[in-house]
Amino acid sequence: MFNTHIHVFTKEDVPSNFLPFKLVRILADKEGYEIIARVLHNLNPWTKNDVFDRYLEFVKEGRLGSQTNIFEDVAKFYPIDTKFFVLPMDMEYMGAGTTARVYRDQLKELIELSKVDKRVVPFVMVDPRRPEIEGFVLNNNFAGIKLYPNLGYFPYDKDLMWIYNYCSKFNKPIVAHCTPDNPVHFKGSKQELKELLLKSKGVVNLKGSNQKLCAQFMDPYNYVSILNNYKDVNICLAHMGGEQEVLKYLKGEKNTITEKILNLIVMYPNLYTDISYTLSNKKLYSFLDKLLDDDRYKNRILFGSDFYMNKTKGDETLFSKNIKEMLGDKKFELISNTNVNSFLKS
Repeated sequence: MFNTHIHVFTKEDVPSNFLPFKLVRILADKEGYEIIARVLHNLNPWTKNDVFDRYLEFVKEGRLGSQTNIFEDVAKFYPIDTKFFVLPMDMEYMGAGTTARVYRDQLKELIELSKVDKRVVPFVMVDPRRPEIEGFVLNNNFAGIKLYPNLGYFPYDKDLMWIYNYCSKFNKPIVAHCTPDNPVHFKGSKQELKELLLKSKGVVNLKGSNQKLCAQFMDPYNYVSILNNYKDVNICLAHMGGEQEVLKYLKGEKNTITEKILNLIVMYPNLYTDISYTLSNKKLYSFLDKLLDDDRYKNRILFGSDFYMNKTKGDETLFSKNIKEMLGDKKFELISNTNVNSFLKS
């Protein structure tokens, strides 16, 4: 079995201004965390399921001290032979301040973890604005590449072309974030963001919130030229567009991210998607079940949970357990093993 989408980065990898009021650094401190935890919980003390408690669970995970500790915290929820795509995060270029440690040190720690624990399938996140990353990738045997365009770049950026050539030559897959409403996006000035958007090959909207503007970077159709030119490179557009996009699609709305992903899957045999953490909503179970009955899509869907990012929404144990119970053994085996091996070409 595989879980194709988890994160184990620590508090040292989160930029200082990712949260307002310097909360990143305050929450990183044990005493500061306990104080803020009490304050947030007291805003709604009657439930353990409110958004504040769930957000604090997310923060608490990042404070476990090492990627090893965080990995062990997710692995305990799965069968002992489960393998995990571990997707690091490079957030130094998102305009949210500095990180407590450099990205290379996060990667070195992940590499060492993968040597000790063979359940770890290490990916490397690549940002075209990081000049030294190419040499590091070429000198280390990562299992695949992680892209996160919402941080301020298009997947067809000229400084990413070496990645597609590398993946083609060495048979490496790509997992790319693909939801429009994620809080992890470029947080620099509006002027800086507009300059990044003007690198687009098409028409862009320059009005709206940073989050809305950043959604233009991850549009699935931005991958068309890549899919046409690198037909031997498997690409997973993660999250199936996100819960809200799936709900819009099911209501019949046009041009949703989910619709675009499904359209591309029909057109390109090297395109995949995963269900992380989108399918936590039980209202979407029948949708997933129908997709897995459809020959156009059933072999291109992967199981992933998005741990520990999903700490803000729910429970890891229930997510995997509920999905498996709903689908049954045969379909769960398809998305958690058979399709993953196809994606990895293993």
